[in-house]
Order: sequence, then C-alpha cells, then structure tokens
Amino acid sequence: MPTNSLVVVKAYVNSKDYNRWMSAALRLENEMEGTASEYNRINAVKYRNLVLMNITTQKYGPSFKPLSPVYREWKRANGFPLSFWILKGDLMKNIIVQKVGRVDWESGPDPTAYDSGGKNWSQTGPSKPIAKYAQWVEEGTSKMPGRPIFGASAYEYHLKFWNYEANRVLAKMKGKWR
Repeated sequence: MPTNSLVVVKAYVNSKDYNRWMSAALRLENEMEGTASEYNRINAVKYRNLVLMNITTQKYGPSFKPLSPVYREWKRANGFPLSFWILKGDLMKNIIVQKVGRVDWESGPDPTAYDSGGKNWSQTGPSKPIAKYAQWVEEGTSKMPGRPIFGASAYEYHLKFWNYEANRVLAKMKGKWR
C-alpha cells in the first residue's frame, strides 16, 4: 500500500450522543479558563506564604555563608535582626500576589515598593526598590554572596505542593466531563 494514500472513514453518530458529547466539551471549555486562573492564583498565594515562612523561620539560613562580621555588627548596633533577608521588614511586607494577563498570577517583591524611611538601608542615600534588594540578596553581588530564598522556596514548592494542586484541578475538570 502506498504511504501517501488517503483513507476516508465515515462514522455515524447518534444525534443524542453527539449533543451530549458536545455539551460536555463546551462545559469543559468554559470551565478551563476560570479553573486555570484560580489554579495559578492558589499556587501564587501558597508560594508567597511559603517564602514568608522560610524567611521567618530562616529555613535555609544554615546553608548560607554567614553575614560579614562588619555587616553583622552594623545590624546589631542599629537594633536590626541578625538573620538573613530581614532588616526593617520591608521585603516581607511587600511580597505580593498579582494577576498578569488573563489567567496568570505571580508572586514576588512588589516592583513599585521602596524601602521605608525615605532613605536606603544604610541611611546614606535615597530609597531603593525593594525588588532590587531582593535581587541582590537572591543572586549576590561583587561584595556579597547570594542567599537564594525565592529559588529555594520555588523548588520546595514544586516538590511539596505542585502535584497536589495539579491533581485537585484535574479532578475538578474530570467532574465537568460527564
């Protein structure tokens, strides 16, 4: 048989079955966009909460290189916590969840938020965006090693919660296909 031959298959479907299948397909289609948005929102909220918990408990602190002695002493002398990721609490207050596009949600530092007090953390210049501080601490700079809380938390979220949420959504979608 030649490989480029055309095969035509005729199928006859009972109109009642066809209407039932089409109705189920339309219900599923209508449900998908709302479910996708809700799934993404739930994941963004749960991820934000995990990041906040990991900062508060310093879960990954033992794996990080210690603060420099000079910075540690500066924090102590100025009454700031000696932990990672926390100075005045500006970052934790400004980790937000926001909708981007029709169905996508994200969480992370608010790109419009600046450090409190109108000056930078060392009080030597103007305020800087909280997202910039988060990037410096996450990735490191020429003077400071990275201490990735967002990346570590994303990996942890993937391992612990992603499949649970995906299976929950699939079960919901399956219920629409009747």
